[in-house]
Amino acid sequence: MSETISVRRLFQVVKKRLWLLLVSGVIGGLVAGGITYFVLTAQYSAQAQLIVTLAASETMSVNDIDTNLQLINTYKDMVTGDLVMGEVSRYLEDEESLTVSKSEVREAIEVQQSQNSQMFSIVATSDQPEKAALLANTTVEIFKKNIKKILNLDRVSIASYATANPVPVFPVPQKMILIGGILGLVIGMITIFSLEILGPRIKNQAYLTDNYEVPLLGRIPLTKSQSSVVKKTMAVETRSSSVKDRGQSEKDYGKKIIRGAK
Repeated sequence: MSETISVRRLFQVVKKRLWLLLVSGVIGGLVAGGITYFVLTAQYSAQAQLIVTLAASETMSVNDIDTNLQLINTYKDMVTGDLVMGEVSRYLEDEESLTVSKSEVREAIEVQQSQNSQMFSIVATSDQPEKAALLANTTVEIFKKNIKKILNLDRVSIASYATANPVPVFPVPQKMILIGGILGLVIGMITIFSLEILGPRIKNQAYLTDNYEVPLLGRIPLTKSQSSVVKKTMAVETRSSSVKDRGQSEKDYGKKIIRGAK
């Protein structure tokens, strides 16, 4: 019974200030949308895919697959290593007139691989979709060239080159607005319950009968001492008011006499 009353009471509290909850949700969504479109910088992603293969004359075996999977970990380290990142930075500056430091290239590049897959991807992220595709494709080409030179292996083939994707990966407007709206609703709920808790405990007779479903057994009248205090207070206020009015009347009367004498 107490749980039912508690749930009902919570519902009534929220219903009473439902407008505040709705306004908080709308404001939260609008603030999140404003931050998404006018504050945050959109980030675009592009990926190129590579696959580890064997020579056409070789027969694929389980051991070869295991070897390739282990080599992919080495390839990942090579992709983000100083050798490849440095060459990518120099190539972009010399051939594309794009100044990007080695550390910036490393921050923009990520190597991804599905579990037990001989295919892995080089993903580049940038504030421009064309720049992201250029970073990914340049890294792929330079990595493939260096793997032949350093490891004397020709097992990596480019499965697909990166293309510019105009859809940003961050921020996602719909998701940001939804999160902002939810946060606004949470703040609204906290505000509603705070106002209820900090407000007066018992407001009137209806507050008791409606919220707690208890019958009104009677009212407690003022005691004689309380009544006398109230009466004395009213008498004092009445006397002070009459004295003030009488004084004002005397002043007005005096002013009239003076005017008549003149």
